Amino acid sequence: MYNRHREGFSSTPDFIISINVHENKDFLIKQLANIKEYVEGKYIVVLNCNEYMYNELKDAHFDNNVIINPEIINKQRFTGTLLKGICSNMKVVIDNNIQFSYFLILSSRNLFYCKINANEIEKIPKIGYPSHQVNFETWHWPVMTKTKLAQYYMSKNRNLISSCHEGFIFNYDTFKNVYEFLESHTDIRDDLFSYNASVEEFALQIVVNIGFCIKRTGLN
Repeated sequence: MYNRHREGFSSTPDFIISINVHENKDFLIKQLANIKEYVEGKYIVVLNCNEYMYNELKDAHFDNNVIINPEIINKQRFTGTLLKGICSNMKVVIDNNIQFSYFLILSSRNLFYCKINANEIEKIPKIGYPSHQVNFETWHWPVMTKTKLAQYYMSKNRNLISSCHEGFIFNYDTFKNVYEFLESHTDIRDDLFSYNASVEEFALQIVVNIGFCIKRTGLN
């Protein structure tokens, strides 16, 4: 469903915007219009759909900068399938050899309420909390710390970090590092994808926690 030779793919976009699509078509159209209004500069949107939405969208006419990921993932809350959708969209970018400045993760319920552009990214506060600031008896930590990813990082005395995944921004180098880590640690990746917890709220955050490379955008 994607083709990197489509018009608009030849130049380097400022943003790749990844969306796990699991809502209705009308809201997606509203979301794409919202992105067009608030995201300044060149961007490409990559949509990961469940089976229903894929069939709804496969014959739709979108702008040339919208890619429908051909991998159908029937995502469910509180499972690793949401993370799998994000990572599948990352693979689309890698497979198409698309160069970009920033990778932005949204969910199907996000809307912008302020302008965003590449020049303003550095003004967005970075996030991240070292392990000594985290109460591991709270939130989902009792479950999360049993993942192979958390065990791997704790064994190396590295920080564990959590945050809502909507609005995360990775720069190009961080994006490649995250993708390559998960590709080279398939046991960790596959454990996350099959895990019965909201791993999207901490998995990518942990992988990039050195230097606190994650940022937040203005979303509601």
